[in-house]
Amino acid sequence: MTPEPENSAQHLVERIEELERKVRELTRSVALAVDRLGGDEVSSVWTYDARFPAQSANTYEAEYWDDMVKRWVGPAPKLEFFPRLLGDRTYVITARIPDFINDVAEKSFRISVDGMAVKSRELPREVATRVFEAEFSAELAREYIVVLETGFAETPQVLFGSQDTRKLSFSIASVLIVERNISA
Repeated sequence: MTPEPENSAQHLVERIEELERKVRELTRSVALAVDRLGGDEVSSVWTYDARFPAQSANTYEAEYWDDMVKRWVGPAPKLEFFPRLLGDRTYVITARIPDFINDVAEKSFRISVDGMAVKSRELPREVATRVFEAEFSAELAREYIVVLETGFAETPQVLFGSQDTRKLSFSIASVLIVERNISA
């Protein structure tokens, strides 16, 4: 079997994934160093973007619509992230959710951090995307478990007679976790 050429699509995807892993490792190292030095002026930022290769388990392939990229969440009705955040800060989570599979999924949507639900609110609607925002406090510098979830997932085939047999709950375009700017 001959190895794939360095410019093949598979090789490029693997290289991008490798570089993304290195960036995440460097980000964690910088966050730890800043926290040890007591750098209060530095804000911690963590992002998820559906344009990039799956950054979380339980998402399907990216779908492209005009100027938006999204990934459907499924088959389980939740998406988990493990951001490494600096301690002694308040963070804001902003999640861009283009679709819910139905009203049941939409009404049951919630955000939790380390197993505790955090109060979220829907911001004024953007074109074709719902934006939810939640706030939480991080006491210690460590990895947190952030979960976006609904209480429902089903196939479009069952719900709408579609040929799509994937079990879906909601779609995700992006998630941003950023330190709340207290000095503003």
